[in-house]
Amino acid sequence: MKRFIFALLLASLVVSTFAQKSAIRIEVTGKGSPLVFLPGFGCPGSVWSQMVEVLKKDHECHVVTYAGFDGVQPLDTLWLSTVEQAIFQYISAKHLENVTVVGHSIGGTFGLMLCAELRNNIKKLVVVEMLPCIGIMMIPNYKPEYITFDNPYNQKLLAMNIPDFKAMQKQMAANMCSDTTRQRQIVDWMMMADRKTYVYGYTELLRTDLRETLKTIQQPVLIIAAGKYPTKEQIMKIYEDQYLNLKNKNLKFVDNSAHFVMYDQPQKLSEEITNFINAK
Repeated sequence: MKRFIFALLLASLVVSTFAQKSAIRIEVTGKGSPLVFLPGFGCPGSVWSQMVEVLKKDHECHVVTYAGFDGVQPLDTLWLSTVEQAIFQYISAKHLENVTVVGHSIGGTFGLMLCAELRNNIKKLVVVEMLPCIGIMMIPNYKPEYITFDNPYNQKLLAMNIPDFKAMQKQMAANMCSDTTRQRQIVDWMMMADRKTYVYGYTELLRTDLRETLKTIQQPVLIIAAGKYPTKEQIMKIYEDQYLNLKNKNLKFVDNSAHFVMYDQPQKLSEEITNFINAK
C-alpha cells in the first residue's frame, strides 16, 4: 500500500513538473540579484534582449516565453491562470528572493498577480504599457462576464485564413511600433503563435480586472506609459484612474513611442528601468 501511495505521489510530481515546463520556457543569463522578464502577448522573451544585454552585467536575468508562442507547446487548459501559476512555481522552486519583475503588456498583468501572491519574494515591479483592466477600454459598462469565449469575433479569428490574418497583424504592428524592421519581426511572432492561444488567451486577458487587487500590492511599482493617441494628457489620466488603488507607484510617460517602448525608445526605457532597480 505504501509503495502504491508513493507511486501516486511520484506520478503527480512528474505531471506537475511537466505541466510547469510546458507552460513556460525560461532562459537564464548573467549573475547578481534576480530579474524576471515577462514579454507581451504573442511575443517571446527575446523581445527583452536589448534590456537583458544591459542588465545582465549586474543581474541574473530569467527571461520567460509563454506556452503557445515562439514554438513553445500550447496548453489544453485555461492559458492565463496556468502560465501565471507556472511563473509563480518557478520563482518559488528556484528560491528566488528580492526579485524585480519587468513586464511588458500582459507581462505586466502577470507581474501584478505575482506581487499580490509572492509578497515575500517580489521586491519591485516594472510595468510597461499595461492597464489593470483593458476590457473597460473596449466595452461600455464593462463586466468580465460580458466577454465570452464563444463569440462571433473569436470565431472569425479562428477561421481567418493566413493572408488575412497576416494583413491584420501588419496593420496592428504598424500602430504599435515605428521601426519597420521591428514591425516585421512582431508580425512573424504573431504568425508563429498558436491560433487558439492567440484568440482565447487574449479573451482571458480582456476578462481580467486587477483594479481591486492593486489594494493588496505593497511593492514599489514603476509604470511606463507611452503612445501618441489620443494625447499624452488623456493617456496619463487613463493610467492614473486605473492605478488609483496602487499606493506605491511611480508613473512615467515616454514621449515619441508606441506600445513597444523597448524598440521605439530603448535608451529612455533602459534609463528608467535601471534607475528604478538601483534606487534604494
